[in-house]
Amino acid sequence: MLDELRRGLDRGELFLEHQPKVRLSTEDVTGVGALVRWRHPVRGLVNPNEFIPFAELTGIIGSLTQYVLNLALSQVRVWADAGICIPVAVNISARNLLDDKLVAQREQTAAFARDLAFA
Repeated sequence: MLDELRRGLDRGELFLEHQPKVRLSTEDVTGVGALVRWRHPVRGLVNPNEFIPFAELTGIIGSLTQYVLNLALSQVRVWADAGICIPVAVNISARNLLDDKLVAQREQTAAFARDLAFA
């Protein structure tokens, strides 16, 4: 599965679904949660419960997290260009929090966001 997940990341098989966060008292959408999904070319839609724990165990979680953050930021840019300003939440793994590369990854994400801002 490790090779398949790496190929999936390279081929853009992973995508995000956005789950609205709604204030119940007003029914206003206050943000969205970005949820990663994997459309495998043979297996079809792979449950996140199958590939996320595997990604954590094998160490590919850092690459997966960066991929998800970049997808989320790209979508934020599309929405901003359409005049929609909405907060987007992305879950990260506890394994990410223990990774000494987290700070560098955050800097890479910030650089990607800056590039999007000027696109």
